[in-house]
Amino acid sequence: MKIQPKKLIAALLAICFLISCKNEGNDQKTVDGEKPTPITVTEPNANTKQKTDGPFEIKAGVISYQNKKLDGTVTATNTFYFDDYGNMLKLEETIDSETSTYLYDQKKGKGLTIFPGRKPSKIRMRQGELNIMVAKHSTSGYVKQNDEAIAGKNCTVYANNAKSAQGESQHMYWKHKGLLLKEINRLGGGYILEAISFEEKALNEDVFSQLVDIE
Repeated sequence: MKIQPKKLIAALLAICFLISCKNEGNDQKTVDGEKPTPITVTEPNANTKQKTDGPFEIKAGVISYQNKKLDGTVTATNTFYFDDYGNMLKLEETIDSETSTYLYDQKKGKGLTIFPGRKPSKIRMRQGELNIMVAKHSTSGYVKQNDEAIAGKNCTVYANNAKSAQGESQHMYWKHKGLLLKEINRLGGGYILEAISFEEKALNEDVFSQLVDIE
């Protein structure tokens, strides 16, 4: 089953807000809330030391994903770029050797879609329509599981109480600092979205150069 780009772009912004606002805020008290001792002051990593009004707690980076059927068959690959704590977003989705690109400036509320063989077209999307980039999911009806590492990052795991015919949770997701790194949906044909690499780093300006002139 192919994940629709808008849903995919919404499965990362979606899971971001409702959970990261309250629940992860409590979890981070033991991780990010430590104060330096009066004697030794440690300078935090420049990429994570300050949270702004973006949905993520990491300033910038690149994540590679695989979209798979529940049997493990890979249906698409994605490269996801984010900057300014998730206010600048870019998704490259490759299916059968053809790559479609989605760019979004969250502060402007505008973006571009670039499909193979077509001219770029402007888009205007609401946060609820963005999936792999930022996702909204309530924790109501979900149970927090044991943490698990995905692409080398420690993730908080949530599983829906509703069960599939095989007795497994119908929906699960893995989050790291507001970023969706894995999702399993067993409804309908079902799918698995999973990060295979995650690099925190500053991005070149040309990554989002096509968004500069959008008004």
